[in-house]
Amino acid sequence: MSSAPYRSKTIVRNKPAWKRLPSLVSSSTLVKRGNANEYLPATNSNGGILINEAEIVHAMHFFDRRKNGKLTPANVRERLAAFSDDITVKDVRQMFGGKNEFSVNDLKTLLLQNEVENFDPFEESFHLLDPKGTGFADKELLRKVFYTLGFGSINDEELDILIAVADADNDGNISLDDFRQLAQKISVTAPTI
Repeated sequence: MSSAPYRSKTIVRNKPAWKRLPSLVSSSTLVKRGNANEYLPATNSNGGILINEAEIVHAMHFFDRRKNGKLTPANVRERLAAFSDDITVKDVRQMFGGKNEFSVNDLKTLLLQNEVENFDPFEESFHLLDPKGTGFADKELLRKVFYTLGFGSINDEELDILIAVADADNDGNISLDDFRQLAQKISVTAPTI
């Protein structure tokens, strides 16, 4: 698998912090709208958010910690807990429509022809990094996310590097606009399941 180095604590600890986090956001389906820095999702044939198969496979790889090709509400909740302790297994089970597990094909059926409109996944994702609503990603939460997702602890210097890489306007913080600009530079290379 292409992300095997991320599972090795030896290799992970030898990489700078900003190189430890794999690409989880795709820019392949973004369309430029409004001002120069605004990129929003393209739409599918149903008018919903355009999601491609590579993104689904990549998401499956991220959430499938057991690497058995199945997602359960418990293992999805475990990964989401890196961002928020408020998400429960019951919440995830509701997202699953009551199912006990999902395969990559189930995700494709659910997501490829979705009808979700007026939804900005980058803004929603950013809210997970800005739980206090300050307009900036919470620095200590970034540290927690890195650790909880298994990329190891990051020290203050590494945290500063991580922020500097994502801080497009050089104000010392990661705003939603910075997050969008970072997302448009990232492309998903889906791992093999």
